Amino acid sequence: MALENYSLDRMRLELKIANCLLHALDGKTERTFAYPCFETVLGRPGLLRRLLARFGCKEGGVIRWLARHPALDMLSTEQSYSSLVPELFVAARNGSLPPAGVSLPALDRFQVPCLSADGVSFDWLRRSFEAAVARNPWVVLMFHTIGRHHAPCIEPEIFQRFVTGLVADKRIRVLTFLDAAKALFSGKT
Repeated sequence: MALENYSLDRMRLELKIANCLLHALDGKTERTFAYPCFETVLGRPGLLRRLLARFGCKEGGVIRWLARHPALDMLSTEQSYSSLVPELFVAARNGSLPPAGVSLPALDRFQVPCLSADGVSFDWLRRSFEAAVARNPWVVLMFHTIGRHHAPCIEPEIFQRFVTGLVADKRIRVLTFLDAAKALFSGKT
């Protein structure tokens, strides 16, 4: 997604339009959001970051240092659009679940981490899911696509085997992200 060309106003407008179109299709007024590619920043990097990128420096200590001192990246229009999300959505999924997990009291309903299941084996998915469930009562799974026709994806056989196991496991309650977020965060801001 070319978020470099977006402003906060454009993002707000497009999110509102998308919600209106979806409402026209399904009549629902409550929605959740998924940050595309876990990206919460829009706008264009400044001169220094673009120059560093041109020389192949897209990660590392200099880039992290510059991120902590954004005023040095002259002419940057980058800004977080995460402040728009609470205006329009019940909750938002973003980022991969850290290995240590996240405790529910510390969980930000607009930055909910997920367990990414793209390109993984059944054994890895089951082990990771069990470990996440052991840490928290709520685990968000993210699948970009099921099937081999698009990357990233999960193989249909792995997905089917995993879902069959979830259905058979009476300890597990499968909910949409919206329903789970409403239940978990009711009364929380």
